[in-house]
Parts: sequence; structure tokens; C-alpha cells
Amino acid sequence: MRRAAKRYHTGLNIAVLGFGFMGATHAAAIKKLPGAKLAALVTLNATRRAQGNLDTGAETLDLSDTRILPTADGLYEDPSIDAIDICLPTPMHASVALAGLKHGKHVLVEKPMALTEHDLDAMLEAARLSGRVLMAAHVLRFHPGYDPLRAFAASGELGRLRALTLDRACSAPTWSEWFADPNQTGGAAVDLLIHDFDIALSLLGPPAAIRARGYADAGHGIDVLDAGLLYPGGVICSVSGGWRGRIEYPFRAGYTAVFDRGVLEYASDVTLYRGAKAEKLAVPDENAYATEIAYFLDCCRTGTRPERCMPEDSARAVRLAMLARASRNQGGQEMVCQI
Repeated sequence: MRRAAKRYHTGLNIAVLGFGFMGATHAAAIKKLPGAKLAALVTLNATRRAQGNLDTGAETLDLSDTRILPTADGLYEDPSIDAIDICLPTPMHASVALAGLKHGKHVLVEKPMALTEHDLDAMLEAARLSGRVLMAAHVLRFHPGYDPLRAFAASGELGRLRALTLDRACSAPTWSEWFADPNQTGGAAVDLLIHDFDIALSLLGPPAAIRARGYADAGHGIDVLDAGLLYPGGVICSVSGGWRGRIEYPFRAGYTAVFDRGVLEYASDVTLYRGAKAEKLAVPDENAYATEIAYFLDCCRTGTRPERCMPEDSARAVRLAMLARASRNQGGQEMVCQI
């Protein structure tokens, strides 16, 4: 079943900074949103800048009415640009976001929001002072496959959530050289599994402590982790997966949630096990990236905080992922969680 896309009449001009896989994904989504205009696109790729139509791999974007620039110089001061969408390498997130907020732009920044406590705090403070919207692109907050999990956890229809397992794994990213340096990505815990740490936090809140084991070999592109989030009261939560190496390994992600009166599983679809039957739950055929960006733009238009994906929550997800990585790197040492 296909659900009609929500129509957000934003009237906003957006600049996408970075045109790798994620930048292309965001640009394609913005082109389809009513009331939103992809006003500018920043890419270092000279060939792409010379073309009026850019092949994203999935579709061809007509960029004849979009400025395609080699740098963001001048964009921050341009009064016609309302928001910037940051899809640049992770080490650039903080400085670019701070520049945008300083000049009165709304900012959507790809996950992870930043890599250090200093940068996270600086971004949150800059957003507060500017009065502009800052939101990290945690797409699972808008993914229809995770909607039933949130709904059952909130409603209590199946009783209390007793155990939650979240997993995510894929090949090591090879499309950019900087991905090979864990100091620039935060490793798989921060770059990939942050999705699942964010979901755990949104459902269960911060754990009392975290303990993680795993293995990392940057030379072979292996970075795997199995983290146990320790909650008072006996709730069991684990996050596992990572980069399986520089091999052809299929992407997979999902969850298993155990409630008092049922089990919810998601892989390619969502299945509810309750009583003597298994029920496939309808999941809308919806582009989560488009929903995410539309929500951000609606917050910009109305001047409201992004309650569905608050930047403070995104900062906590980074902190938790960094704790998990530190625990793994120290042989599974338990880390007290004060995030």
C-alpha cells in the first residue's frame, strides 16, 4: 500500500552541500517536495558541475535551475538561501553547521552530527542563540519499518517492552578515501550503528552503562561491535553489526522487540507474533529521506523545534556510540553512561 506523500508548502530555498551518495539522495528528495526549491548544490566534482543534468545512479536530476558551485563561499551570506543541507564528510559537519547558523540559515546535517563533545555542544548552543532549526538526519526516526515498534512501545497494547535487539551490517564503505580513517568517521559504531543507538535511546532513554565487544582492522575494512546497553529494571537491549570488510556483503538491518504479549520483528517486512498466529503488518511504500527532509522544512517554515528528531537527542546518540566504541577498544570494559 502506498501512502500519499505529505505536502509541506515551505516556500524555502535549500542548498545541498556535498554530492556523494547521500547528497544525491537528499537532492532528489528536495526536487520532489512541493514548495521547496533546490537552489544550490556544492560539489568538488568538476564534471558534475559542468552538466545540467546529473545522474544519481537511480534517476537523472534536472538541475538547469540550480546553481552548481565548487565551494560554499558566498552561500552563507546569500539572503535567498533559507536552509543548508550538509552531506559533506563527517569532520566538516560542525564547522559548516556553525557557519550556517551564524548567518541565520536553518541547518539539516547528516548523521553523525559531529565527532567531539566540544563540537556537539557548540552546535547546540549556536542553534539556541540563532533561533534557527538545527536537525540531524536520523532517517530511522522517519522510516515506516520502525513505526510499528514506536507505536507498540508507546501504546502498551502488547505490554511492556522487555528486550530489544537492533542490528545493522554492510560492506566497508569504499566510495571515499576518508572512510578508511576511523578518526574521521568514528568507525562503524558512530557512522553506521548510530542509527540503532538513536532508536534505543528514543524508546528506552539513556542506559545506566554500556559494555561492548568486537574487532576492528582498518586495513581490511573490518569494524564490528556487539554492545549491551545496561538498564535498571532488567530491560535487555543490544546493538550489533558493523562493517564486514571490503567484500561484496549485502546490507541488512532490522530489529526484534519482545513485549509481554508478543514479539515484533523487522527485516524486509514487519511481522507481529501474538498468540497462535503470525501477522504481517502493512508498511507504507514511503521514501523515508523525503519524509525526513519534508519534516525539517516544515519546522523551518513554522519556526518550530524538530520535536520528532531533536538535536539534543542526536548529540546523545553520538555520545553513546562513542562510549560503545571505547568499551570495545578496551576489551569490553563497562562504561558508565552519563550523556
